Amino acid sequence: MPEDISTLTIIIDAVFLAVVIAAAYMDFKKMIIPNGLIIFGMPAMLVLRFFEHTFPFESYVIAGLVVGALFFLASLITKNQIGGGDFKLWMFVGFSLGIPYTVMALLLFAVIGMAYAIIRILATKDIHAKMALGPFTAVGALIAYLFGEPVVNWLIVHV
Repeated sequence: MPEDISTLTIIIDAVFLAVVIAAAYMDFKKMIIPNGLIIFGMPAMLVLRFFEHTFPFESYVIAGLVVGALFFLASLITKNQIGGGDFKLWMFVGFSLGIPYTVMALLLFAVIGMAYAIIRILATKDIHAKMALGPFTAVGALIAYLFGEPVVNWLIVHV
């Protein structure tokens, strides 16, 4: 094992990947993100991030609470068109990624989700069809998790 990768980092990777992939799969198949998955993931990730973090620990807490609150408000405004599992999944993503990577995941989620929605509407002519958000959350979060550091570093230098 390379010296720069700790056992705790591997555990964080495993918890993050397991929760995000399982949530995306369940949401895609059944249009639900199980509470048990998120209820396990959120406190586990917060404890792990307390001991192992790239950003200040507060970055993870703030990211989870803010993005979770945004999706909760969106759920209220859209009269539950955005489900409770979605805002809880976003809280988990924020607790996992911290502020910079959560913002990146959110932008990717929006772009990929909108592109899919436009293609789907054009193909089916159905503008009222329900769409699982979990898979788009997962794709955005996974890209940010895997490629966030070089992208954020590039932005800091060039913007």
